[in-house]
Amino acid sequence: MKLAQTIWFLAAATAGYKLYENKDKLIPEIKETKASLTRVQEHLNRIKENSRLIQAQLEQVQDLSQDLAYKSQLLQQEIKARTQAIQDIWK
Repeated sequence: MKLAQTIWFLAAATAGYKLYENKDKLIPEIKETKASLTRVQEHLNRIKENSRLIQAQLEQVQDLSQDLAYKSQLLQQEIKARTQAIQDIWK
């Protein structure tokens, strides 16, 4: 069991040393990654807001669609009535 613990300790120490050795390269990358995550979160928030707006507009479009369908039916009935009246006049 001691050998395994020693191996894990040496692996952790080596990883820590390598991180310390490359800290000058890693720090700018970490800052860049944080900035990227912030931008991604902002984009995600914009997308969510746009999605909410689209849903609201979709409900309005559906209401307008139903209204247009009803008005189209009324127009068709009026056209039939006028066509019938014109046909009666021609007879």
